[in-house]
Amino acid sequence: MAHILKTLNSWFWWENIWMPINCTWADFVDRDGLVFPKPQQLYVTIPYAFVLLIIRFFTERYVAIPLAKALGIKNVRRVKPQPNPVLESYFRECSRHPSQSEIQGLAKKCNCTVHLVEKWFRRRRNLEIPTVLRKFQEAFWRFSFYFASSIAGFIFLYDKPWFYDIWQTWVGYPFQAAKMFNYARWEKTCNMLFFIFSIAFFITRIILFPFWILRATLYQPTFYSTTPVIAYFLFNGQLLILQGLHLYWGYLIFKILKRFIFLKDLKDDRSDEEEEDSVTDNEEESTKNSNKNGCGSGKHLLTSGHH
Repeated sequence: MAHILKTLNSWFWWENIWMPINCTWADFVDRDGLVFPKPQQLYVTIPYAFVLLIIRFFTERYVAIPLAKALGIKNVRRVKPQPNPVLESYFRECSRHPSQSEIQGLAKKCNCTVHLVEKWFRRRRNLEIPTVLRKFQEAFWRFSFYFASSIAGFIFLYDKPWFYDIWQTWVGYPFQAAKMFNYARWEKTCNMLFFIFSIAFFITRIILFPFWILRATLYQPTFYSTTPVIAYFLFNGQLLILQGLHLYWGYLIFKILKRFIFLKDLKDDRSDEEEEDSVTDNEEESTKNSNKNGCGSGKHLLTSGHH
């Protein structure tokens, strides 16, 4: 087993993948006061990942939840739809948003009203959407992580030539803070933070990243070797894909800003929102009776196919 692991390790760190011609790992041995990064130092990220998971668990539960309650965010209980094999099968295999004619067909098949079928699909869709409290927890964790990363970057890299790289992490936490205040319905604070995020995003991701980072990774290695190694194409390919995503995200941000300027509506079309679900005692009782009459039962309905 040890021999297999050693062989795999030698294949993974093959010098033809990572090194230019006439360069070996021996050239990166510490000497004359110079200290080089070691490939095996990457292994420390594995225990760090588990530590971050533990920190995230306690942060979301014991910091984010009390903060959300202080901001007026309540943990709303989702109303689960009555069990219905026919509607559940249709929801999973056909459509989450059936048309009116499809709803009428499903209502006939389940022997219940169109209104109850619409309500069932509305409740079922809501189950797929995280609650506002859960969204706040995730946004708070990302805000905390990006903010801590930015502070650490300023502390450790302020006098290094790659100082501007830490601006890449700085972009994250104004956006997450904007989301947090949006969930708390602090609209003015949310709008202000979103504008700060937008400015930082366009400066760092649309200007600095391509003209600073990509320029360095694409062109500077050619000064040292005219024969790029596999790692050159591997890493630069990922960076170019990332820049493509930056352009796409920038387009979405521009659309949101444009709509806000002209329509005063700062809403992201991609975000899912919980649908209104008002329930009365009579409707609940009607639902239960419909289930007894066939709306939520009957395996024979499964064999009749979809409308």
